[in-house]
Amino acid sequence: MRVPSLLHTRSAGAAAAVLVATTLLSGCLGKSDDKKDPKSAPAATASKPPIITMPPAPTLPAKTDPSASRPPAGTANPISSPGRVKMVKLHKGDCINQKGEDVLTVACTTPHDAEVVGEYTIPDSLPPTSMKFKDEITAKCTELTSGAAGRNSTIELSKLSFRPTSGSWLNEHDRDLTCLLKRTDGTPLTAPLK
Repeated sequence: MRVPSLLHTRSAGAAAAVLVATTLLSGCLGKSDDKKDPKSAPAATASKPPIITMPPAPTLPAKTDPSASRPPAGTANPISSPGRVKMVKLHKGDCINQKGEDVLTVACTTPHDAEVVGEYTIPDSLPPTSMKFKDEITAKCTELTSGAAGRNSTIELSKLSFRPTSGSWLNEHDRDLTCLLKRTDGTPLTAPLK
């Protein structure tokens, strides 16, 4: 059996080390074995992936706590209805004018459409999808408005209610029932109810 000479092994090892070092250096120095043809430069550029930039994330408006403060008279007071967000809660004694889907709180000494005479928090066991929801809400508003209606018997009044929709019940945890009185003939009230 022939044993390779030590000299032959060392020179082969040195050659391999030089080859590895050359490969590493050429990679570090940015040298490439590819010969670029000036005619093929656009093709090389086209093969690079495009740089994709993303637009900045949209800034969402800050959500306000509806119970933090009452709006001043004459300000918009959106209520729950399909596709709308309830922003401000109405309170007993508030007088309102309704403009389409918007509700404006106004001074009760100025002409107004209705006055809030009662508030109620609907229990979780009575969602808007319940078969009893409409009947229970009607009965509760009758109870809450009967005192004010009796004290103002010289005016023919009818009740009005603002209540949660299925969407506001689920998405905003809306449980507010607001009961109001308005003139039956549609003429504005001009003073607070007794």
